[in-house]
Amino acid sequence: MRIACSGSHIFLSLCHVVATSKFFPVTLTSNYCYNRFTHRRISHSLTLVVITRRRQRISSTIEFNVGMPTTPVPPAPAQPTQDVSVPCQLSALNYDVYLVVDTSAAISSGDFLQMKQMLVDFVNPFVIGDGKTQFALVATAIDSELYGTGFHNQQDRTNVINTINTLTQDDSTGQTLKLSLQAIENNFLSKNYSTSNKVIVYVTGTTSWDTDPVQTMKQLAQKYGAKPVAVQWTSGASTSSLTSLTGGSACVNPFSSRASSATWLQTKMCRSFCM
Repeated sequence: MRIACSGSHIFLSLCHVVATSKFFPVTLTSNYCYNRFTHRRISHSLTLVVITRRRQRISSTIEFNVGMPTTPVPPAPAQPTQDVSVPCQLSALNYDVYLVVDTSAAISSGDFLQMKQMLVDFVNPFVIGDGKTQFALVATAIDSELYGTGFHNQQDRTNVINTINTLTQDDSTGQTLKLSLQAIENNFLSKNYSTSNKVIVYVTGTTSWDTDPVQTMKQLAQKYGAKPVAVQWTSGASTSSLTSLTGGSACVNPFSSRASSATWLQTKMCRSFCM
């Protein structure tokens, strides 16, 4: 096998008989490319040829560059594993997840940082992208703000997690949840994405809503099949109000179980809802 040499290089082939017998002659051919100006060897291939008793020619060639640095290819990052307590395979799910996150001053700065980490832990085990699970992010305080996560636009895990980490708190203590739900409908749900499953995940430290959002949530569930669940992140949020919002106490993770919020949310994604 002759290796290709460019115009500035010359080709040289050396043949060595490395072993021979009455029946099995064996040859090893070294092929080189030299730079005609620097006389440096650029590439090299070795061809081993064996002639069998039936006069069959068997050869094998190895080609490599001389003096050329190699760049190691890093392994692909491992898919984060899910908690063993979650009863379904999260990587196989196909969901649109609408994260509605309390960014009001009703949550202390320390609790807010822990809440963002919980959201990252919740998101991590999913396969994110078209045909799998995607996440929209809405911050709710005295106003509502939609964050760009690449939702249904080449979204990936890095995009979602980086966006969660950019969340900052408002200095207000009230909340405009109804406005946030209306923003979700107008910007996402009304587009009728083909995703079969939809869930609204509400994480909050307060239920001091400017307008009662319960009826709006019910309408989104009935019209679009968007299932609500809620995490009571601090005791400042009313359990009874969250129960009314989600359709049942089984769809509210209480403050006393805050440490397991990520796995609780993942478990709810296995189609365990109240509306």
